[in-house]
Amino acid sequence: MFRWFAPVLFLLALSAPAFAQWNDDAQDCFEDTKPESFNADKALPACERAMRSGELTPRNLAQMYYYRGTIWMDKKDYKRAIEDFTEAAQRDPTLPQAHQTLGFARFFVGDFRPAARNFADSLDLRRDDIYAMLWIYIVRARVGEKDARDILRQVSREVNFSEWPGLLVAYYLGNVNQQALLKAANDSDPKRRREKQCEANFYIGQQLVIDGKNAEAIKMFKAALATNVTKFVEYEGARVELQRLASAK
Repeated sequence: MFRWFAPVLFLLALSAPAFAQWNDDAQDCFEDTKPESFNADKALPACERAMRSGELTPRNLAQMYYYRGTIWMDKKDYKRAIEDFTEAAQRDPTLPQAHQTLGFARFFVGDFRPAARNFADSLDLRRDDIYAMLWIYIVRARVGEKDARDILRQVSREVNFSEWPGLLVAYYLGNVNQQALLKAANDSDPKRRREKQCEANFYIGQQLVIDGKNAEAIKMFKAALATNVTKFVEYEGARVELQRLASAK
């Protein structure tokens, strides 16, 4: 997720900073938290050594907090993730990934109102981030804000609603129905099909929860998990929602 329209990955990659005051531990932290080579147990000590080194610029140190936050997310330690993403966002307010992942972590623990601010901050930094738009709608609607759809309509004026992921926005705006969205997710490429199906099922499930149709939502969240797209935030979101719905019974 960068100026970013690819599917929302659970672990967000950053480019290695080109700033001065970067050391070997910081590089190892960066390399071992890339989505394609993620190794939490290997990355954690490197990140923490870099943070303690006193050799990093404030912006580079902010990235270390962000990277360590992704480690806590991988370990499902959302409290620590929230602490690190908050620190990263405070040290470098221009880092959109920190704001967005802070929103995800808060969503996972059920703190929807502060998550709305985090997603809005992320969207302010990347005005064409369709996923930030979707999550702003979700968390606002989940706390019963009546203007959630109007806000989504306002921030998505430049979105192409005929292509993925713009179709997800069109679904939330009531311009595409559930069946059409699921049909659109049936991509000819098997990998992309699983990814789009994971997203479609998760976002449909969210709308069903918003509408009070929990039994139907459970089916959609289970379908999202069945895609086994484990690195997508929607996959983890579906898992968390199933736990929430089970505990609410």
